[in-house]
Amino acid sequence: MLHPILIAHQNKICIAAIALLLFLGWTFSFQKTFEAYALNRQLKAEAAAGDHQSGSLIALKEKKLSFYNQVLKGYAVKAPDRENKMWQTVSGLALYNQVDVLYDPVKLSTDTALFKGLVTQHFNFEGQYASLIKLVDTLHKTKFIGKIKQLRLSANKNAVQNKLTMQIDFVGIEQ
Repeated sequence: MLHPILIAHQNKICIAAIALLLFLGWTFSFQKTFEAYALNRQLKAEAAAGDHQSGSLIALKEKKLSFYNQVLKGYAVKAPDRENKMWQTVSGLALYNQVDVLYDPVKLSTDTALFKGLVTQHFNFEGQYASLIKLVDTLHKTKFIGKIKQLRLSANKNAVQNKLTMQIDFVGIEQ
């Protein structure tokens, strides 16, 4: 007598579990898939319609212009008191990264420019390999000192404590 009642409850519980499983499957998987498929179809239709318009060429040119402006911002160097600011920034970062700055007055005073507004600057550093790499990473991320144009890393003949010499050339556009 108890056995037929348990079978009836088992069937109801099984049907409820299947219904719950289907609901969860629809909510967390299938619904998102169908929405993504519909959105993809809609965007493809809009892109196909947009290709026939002449405005898409203008939008492409604007994207290209904004990309080049972002790249040029990386080369920006503040014009007023540029050499002092650059020297202070680079030497401060070298001190923070425990790297020695080698003073070379001939290299620091010569500032060659290929075009009006384009400036280059040369610095020499000495230190441990790990410290020099940290300095390069920090200089790469620093704004308003230009971009690293050339980097040379060499071992000293009379190396003390395995110190290396690094020469960095910066290039920038004066603002």
